Amino acid sequence: MLSRDQINSIFKVIGLTIIYYSILNGLTYVLFTNVPIEFLDSNDKIYLLELLPLTVVMLMTIVAYKLIGKRYFTYERKNIFSFKAIIFIIILAFLLRVLRDPIYRFNEIFFGNLNFVSSEYVKTPLKEQIFLIFNTLIWVPVLEELLFRGIILRVLLKKKINITISVLTSSLLFALIHFNYMSIDYTTILAAFVSGFLMSVVYLKHGLLYSIFFHICGNTIWFILNQNRESYWAIIRMLDFGLIYWLLVLISFLIVILISKKIINEYTRKISK
Repeated sequence: MLSRDQINSIFKVIGLTIIYYSILNGLTYVLFTNVPIEFLDSNDKIYLLELLPLTVVMLMTIVAYKLIGKRYFTYERKNIFSFKAIIFIIILAFLLRVLRDPIYRFNEIFFGNLNFVSSEYVKTPLKEQIFLIFNTLIWVPVLEELLFRGIILRVLLKKKINITISVLTSSLLFALIHFNYMSIDYTTILAAFVSGFLMSVVYLKHGLLYSIFFHICGNTIWFILNQNRESYWAIIRMLDFGLIYWLLVLISFLIVILISKKIINEYTRKISK
């Protein structure tokens, strides 16, 4: 049973998530509805406009991290450079990609709606790639890890809430901020939940810097696949959601479950000493 103080802490992190979501989306809405339409004539300007709300929220999150981090310090791995940890995280990022694929391919798998990429597909221009790389591969991972692992998960752990409940709560909140009120897509939320869960596991094992690195790795894999859609879809066509495809998914799932269970148990033993 959760104590009243623990329940209050859960409501506080829920409130913090709502504030984050509201400010980020509110600022984005205001910007995009008030700038001249001529300004939105290219994707690089759109990416630049998206960066402004992220920067405001980033500054607010850093301040909150500094204030809350000191108050809610809990056992945390030292962020010491480890080649072994880096290799582990890169492998885990690829396993995550395999697990996320059937989530994104729900319609293709169950309804046979294969939307293969046209051979006329044009890659994103270099100038736009620079903005996309900065937003997606650097700014967003740092911001989201500071909030959901550095603050929210840390607060829940400090309040001695069950580790599994803490991880699941922070992962769920992380997933919900990926809700797009303009276009409801539950597969994105589910995929984000799986990602958030593994990011939390990495945080327990190696600390905040490594969870940021893991987040960056996951987004980098997405970026590479997105820039090479034809090759990616060629692999999907070849596997055809058959036995090999599902064996890869099943093996990845089992490995991730075993790793997660081991890390959570290890963390439990550490904080109980």
